[in-house]
Amino acid sequence: MLTPHSHDAADQIDAELTASREGVRALRDSFAVLLLTALAQAVVVVLSGSVALLSDTLPNATDALSAVPL
Repeated sequence: MLTPHSHDAADQIDAELTASREGVRALRDSFAVLLLTALAQAVVVVLSGSVALLSDTLPNATDALSAVPL
């Protein structure tokens, strides 16, 4: 906790995610699951008009899209 650290996004990328086949597969799978969840929630939001579900859908979508640059 007391060691110096960075909040720079470039320093936050885990080398294992991009350096190994298993890491890339885990990243791809998590992207797919989060994206599918966000899309399913978006469909329910449109059908029901639920603002509460919309507030849960947006972070899921942004979490999924954060994998794109990796």
